[in-house]
Amino acid sequence: MRSAVVAVDVDGVLAADAALAGGEHVLAGLGYRMYEFAGPGPDGRAAAGTVWLNVDHGAWLRELHDRGAELAWATSWGARAADWVAPRLDLPEMPVIEVPNHGPAFGWSPKCGPIRRWVADRPVAWLDDSFGGKELGWAEDRRNDGVPTLIVPIEVGRGLQRKHIDDVVAWLDTDVATYLAR
Repeated sequence: MRSAVVAVDVDGVLAADAALAGGEHVLAGLGYRMYEFAGPGPDGRAAAGTVWLNVDHGAWLRELHDRGAELAWATSWGARAADWVAPRLDLPEMPVIEVPNHGPAFGWSPKCGPIRRWVADRPVAWLDDSFGGKELGWAEDRRNDGVPTLIVPIEVGRGLQRKHIDDVVAWLDTDVATYLAR
């Protein structure tokens, strides 16, 4: 049986917004570092700006990887997450789930379809700051069908927290371990 997937967003999860967090001083106090980005944005046009990343996030995600989870990018950053974000957080090679670059509609995140197709019948934990609301029902339906599924909402102004990783670790150790032992 194949491993569980942890689908990871960038903006609002790994990359914090200083204005939403309460200022650059708040982010710095939380362990974030400022990086300057210049390159193609999600729409392919040139983009430049400050990106706040926390190296602890890389260690935490590697912990999930070391426990046997497959980490996958599920972000409008697309391949740029693999070649720009990953090295700054010392993340392992991660596949990219190609997702649209727009917000939720009709109660669904536009990422849900691509993630569902990509993970198929594999267990999945999805870390994101922008859900449409119906993903919780989809996750419950999958769990009722015996496929471990965990939706992990991240507060955009705070980003990924240790408690989120602890929730995924507990899910891997209980739900996924039971599923894989069948």
